[in-house]
Amino acid sequence: DDVFPVCRVRRQVEALEDSGGKGGKAWNATCVGPQFLYSLGAKLLQVVSPQYPPRIENTLCFRRSWFVDGAFSFANRSVAEGGGLWDKMQSLGQEARAILSCEVPFFYGRHSFSVCGDGVAEL
Repeated sequence: DDVFPVCRVRRQVEALEDSGGKGGKAWNATCVGPQFLYSLGAKLLQVVSPQYPPRIENTLCFRRSWFVDGAFSFANRSVAEGGGLWDKMQSLGQEARAILSCEVPFFYGRHSFSVCGDGVAEL
């Protein structure tokens, strides 16, 4: 389904540590924002706007203090349980810094056996 380079977590942590310097925004969470999604079933390659990358929950990296102090929790469901974190962020008007796949190479392929299905054409 998804393939990451070995440096993904290190790169996301670096982005958290580097944030807030020189008057920049201090981020509490990062995620990988794919720029391309490929559907095997539809044989469709979708180019995603860098301004609106989809939420890929299994790439969420966050500060422990932010998670604990904000009373964040995972959703009580067997699929997309990380969605609870995204829902809470949204309700608080927060967002995760999307690290685009040009910065951290990332491949996300959807197929009919994916837990989320093959819905690239719907994004």
